[in-house]
Amino acid sequence: MRGSAAFRAAVAPGGVLAGPWVRDPLWRRARAVPSLDLRFADNKSLTDSVTGASLVTFTRASSGTYVDSEGVIRTAVTNLLLRSEEFDNASWTPPSIAASVTANADIAPNGTTTADLIAGVSAAADQIYQTVTVANTTAYTLSYFIKSVDTTSTRIGIFSPPSTWLAYVDITWTAGVPTTGATLGSPTNITYTNYGNGWYRCSLTVTTATTSYQIHFHPDRTNNQKSALLWGAQLEESSTVGEYIPTTSTINSAPRFDHNPTTGESLGLLVEESRTNLLLRSEEFQTTWIPIDANITVDSVLAPNDSITADKITAFGGPTEHSVYQYFTTVSGQLYTFSCYLKAAERTVFSLAFRVASLWPDSVNQIIDFNLSAGTLTVSGGTATGSIVAVGNGWYRCSITSTAAASGSAQVRVQSLYDANDQGIYIWGAQLEVGAFPTSYIKNVDTAGGVTRAADLASIGGTAFSGWYRQDEGTVFVGVDSSNITSGRILQIGDGTSDSRQDLLFASGPINYFIVDGGSGQTNMTTFNSATTGQLANIAAGYETNNTAVVLNSGLVVTDAIATVPTVDQVGIGRRLDTSAYLNGTIRRLCYWAQRLPNSTLQTITQ
Repeated sequence: MRGSAAFRAAVAPGGVLAGPWVRDPLWRRARAVPSLDLRFADNKSLTDSVTGASLVTFTRASSGTYVDSEGVIRTAVTNLLLRSEEFDNASWTPPSIAASVTANADIAPNGTTTADLIAGVSAAADQIYQTVTVANTTAYTLSYFIKSVDTTSTRIGIFSPPSTWLAYVDITWTAGVPTTGATLGSPTNITYTNYGNGWYRCSLTVTTATTSYQIHFHPDRTNNQKSALLWGAQLEESSTVGEYIPTTSTINSAPRFDHNPTTGESLGLLVEESRTNLLLRSEEFQTTWIPIDANITVDSVLAPNDSITADKITAFGGPTEHSVYQYFTTVSGQLYTFSCYLKAAERTVFSLAFRVASLWPDSVNQIIDFNLSAGTLTVSGGTATGSIVAVGNGWYRCSITSTAAASGSAQVRVQSLYDANDQGIYIWGAQLEVGAFPTSYIKNVDTAGGVTRAADLASIGGTAFSGWYRQDEGTVFVGVDSSNITSGRILQIGDGTSDSRQDLLFASGPINYFIVDGGSGQTNMTTFNSATTGQLANIAAGYETNNTAVVLNSGLVVTDAIATVPTVDQVGIGRRLDTSAYLNGTIRRLCYWAQRLPNSTLQTITQ
């Protein structure tokens, strides 16, 4: 089946949609207008360029870092409040004198009927609140979307039980417009952003003095039984208000659009599996790190995150090993990757090492030397592998990977090669994770345990999926980086089970296109050519009954003439839907045509 005559005419040269497909080079090469086009690298958003709608559901139940266009490591906005649009939920606790909540009472700023009505019941102290755990002596910004109904003075603030306010702002409403009234606790960055139709996003910033607080909202501080509409509560670790991130039963963080740290090139949507930084105090080498004939000068220079937090390790005490190290516990057979950001000072060569020889292969310490002036590495001890990547401003991210041969107490070390006194190097962002390669930096300020970055979950389902997907035939194009060519999961179109799915994944270089229909494997095609690590891989796959194909970077088209296609209802972007498997890289673009394009066209669009 090739689609209706009207559809073929619309996408043919000179057809009624000839103008639209001429606008974009990929559309022009396909000679057809797609039904979905997610341009992650170009737009740095989840918006579909065909419909203008935001179709992708994205969650990550933790913070996460990425590299911005200036090459700076940033932390994505993370909303620490649960049920940010559900104030009738038990996550929001009314105190003994409680405000009433009417769920879904009006239209919210995003156009959905999800705004709740919060009304005083019997006293001006009526309120709702949520308890949160935060970092001490850290800036946080609280924000709500508020619309006055008949209130004249709402209060937003952060309360320290049992009887102390950290800070609050009483917001005076005049003809539906907010201004600042009474304040307490010296809140800063008090803002009121107009979102139309009477809605304002109201925010304040405070610095914490402990780790447990209540996040409060009072519908009116001066009169009983007054009300306001409320939506989109957010608490974020930041000195300014960021983009709103909705939450349900867990905290949620914004999608990350990564960049090349040295060129600033936009790389697209970053999708990674969950990883844990096992090292304590990852930026503070004077605390849980142990020095050997080395001085630590804290906060010496500008770090890769654009803050003066990089330390300097300087040798002293004569011709001996100068190093800092931290203990961790190995698990036999576990693959570990230790990474640090390093920058040359007087010294340009340093080493990363796994120490305690009895715990590593061949019973030797695993050591890799890094030359920061040449950007090269040398394995000088053991059989470890490593990487060195320039990240701008003289900084390199260096890593060493090895599999523990036994369980026990081991060390990760940053060490010199027996330098003279007063020679040193700058260091920042140490990370130890279970896995074959380093992932995005995970900051750990804890002194007791590791910090986990949750997996990136990007998908399209429901009517957002059925609106562009065609069950009997279609073509998908994905432009993706090839940093993880061993097992990176690029895409899965399925029903959430392993029985009905179409998978695209890296298979140690080539691309594997795998189809299962009703629990039966239909095709398992692998491209003749392979992706090159670190370069862009353009992939196209076409399907219809007994006519499937896949191609990588305009190579030879691999086909299968005997295969049925499954009925599906969702797509996992950079991940599988039926189990935990992820790209661990970036997707530049995802495009879909509701027709099986010819094999020659598949080659053309993957140039």
